Amino acid sequence: MLRERENALPYVPQLKAIEAKEKLKPDATAVYVAASQAAGAIEEAIEAEIPLIVAVAEHIPTVDLMRVRHLSIGQFQSHN
Repeated sequence: MLRERENALPYVPQLKAIEAKEKLKPDATAVYVAASQAAGAIEEAIEAEIPLIVAVAEHIPTVDLMRVRHLSIGQFQSHN
């Protein structure tokens, strides 16, 4: 679901919303979630092939960051 707010950037609660991705054709996304949800949100952005992902969260478990990094490297290599 795409939510438009007056004088604001579009807000998309879920990156997997196909109609939002097709309408916006985003070049970047910002992820603002709790550390326990950060890896999942970043993975969704990678799977949606958003080229720039900015995640703001503290204390993300190292194992989650390693999994996300591995996924992002694989995604990058598949496009080159």
